[in-house]
Amino acid sequence: MTSRRAGAVATALGVFGVLLPLAALFGFLVYAAIFAASRVSSLASLGGSLVAVSSSFFIGRPREYSALAVALLVLILYTHRGNIGRILKRTE
Repeated sequence: MTSRRAGAVATALGVFGVLLPLAALFGFLVYAAIFAASRVSSLASLGGSLVAVSSSFFIGRPREYSALAVALLVLILYTHRGNIGRILKRTE
């Protein structure tokens, strides 16, 4: 994993941890479960990010926080685009 991709996920986790701690916890738990099952960090990062962003809409925080979460998810998806292709081809 390059530092750029790791940096995007780490930045998102930091933002979630401050603004949406419950969403960050949900995302981390999903990351841990997927990583334990697959040993593929990029797949776990994507799964955890999707759960964290999805849960941000349901935990009663300002909508602006969820909008920021979506923007961070877009950044993560963009930086993981190569990994996503390899995951779909099962070569990751």
